Amino acid sequence: MAAIVNSLNIEREQVKDSGAVGLEYKTLFAQEKGRRLAANLVTVQPGGITRNHKHDWEQVNYIMEGRGLLIVDDNLEEPLEIEAGMAVHVPGGEAHYYKNTGSEPLVMLGVLGPMPAEK
Repeated sequence: MAAIVNSLNIEREQVKDSGAVGLEYKTLFAQEKGRRLAANLVTVQPGGITRNHKHDWEQVNYIMEGRGLLIVDDNLEEPLEIEAGMAVHVPGGEAHYYKNTGSEPLVMLGVLGPMPAEK
C-alpha cells in the first residue's frame, strides 16, 4: 500500500557515532516488512562530516541544498565536488563519506536499497 509522510512533522535525529560531526537526519521511510528501500533526509552542518561507512546495498543521494565533497574509498587526493541539483550513486560495498565545505547546510535526500528482506 502506498504511504505518504510529511518531513515537516518528523523530528531530526543527531548522529553522534563513528566520527560524524554536525550530522542530522530524518527517516522518511525505514526498511519495514515488505519494503526493501529506505529514504532519509540528511543534513550536514557547515564544517560537518558524515562517518566513513559502507554497506552492501546501493545508495542514491540527491543534493537539495549546499555544497561539499564526496570521498570514496578514502581517495582524499581526488574528492568529488557536489552541489545542489546533483545526484550521486554509490554502489554497494564502496566506502564513502560526505563533508560540507560550504557556509550553508548540505541537505540530501538519500534512497538506499534494495536491502536484504527482513525476516
